[in-house]
Amino acid sequence: MSELDRLVELQGLDTRLDQLRYKGEHLPARSELEELHREVERLSGQRDEVAGARSELSAQQKRIEDEVALLDDKIGRENDRMYSGTITSPKELSAIQDELESLGRRKDHLEEKILDLMEAIEPVTSQVAEMETRLADIRAEAGRLEARVTTEQAEIDAEAAQVDSNRAALAAEIPPDLLSRYTKARAGRRDGVAVARLIGSTCGACGLSLPTMFVEQVRHSSGEELFQCEECGVLLAP
Repeated sequence: MSELDRLVELQGLDTRLDQLRYKGEHLPARSELEELHREVERLSGQRDEVAGARSELSAQQKRIEDEVALLDDKIGRENDRMYSGTITSPKELSAIQDELESLGRRKDHLEEKILDLMEAIEPVTSQVAEMETRLADIRAEAGRLEARVTTEQAEIDAEAAQVDSNRAALAAEIPPDLLSRYTKARAGRRDGVAVARLIGSTCGACGLSLPTMFVEQVRHSSGEELFQCEECGVLLAP
């Protein structure tokens, strides 16, 4: 095998490594997983907003319930005074009665507000529960996809490790100056192709039809002189 043949084989291994790297970065399951993560973030934000509204309603209910409890205490004390037998003045008893009626009306009003708040909280609580269920389902699906990505990536990594081992062994057989030239050429190309074979009279990398005399020079070269495609600049091997 000539040095150029080894270089072509090395190119094939490098191309395969590039393909495996791209495959790992663009696994369909990885894209689905990223979409699920975005959905979790979006839905979590909505859940937090709704839960915040529910917390505010619950806080209002708690404040009113506390006020009702104070009213109950006051009503109890006023009833105790009225029926204690210590107050005999009709005027004072009438005042207590008026106060009890006023407190009762206030309590009835607050209890109506509590009922209104309870009715308002119920659908919000259901909405939060539905969102939590949806989030749990999405997270479960994300977990399954994460396991799938891990498995698929492990398979890719295993193949890449084998290809990389073969590449290291092959690279050791290529003269350092030629390997360096190849490496620099690969770094300067977006597609990573630095060497290609002639296919008939065309460049195997870009498909350009090359002049007949140039093609003959490449085909009959000793391998010491390196030829480049006039169009894309890759090294050409017969």
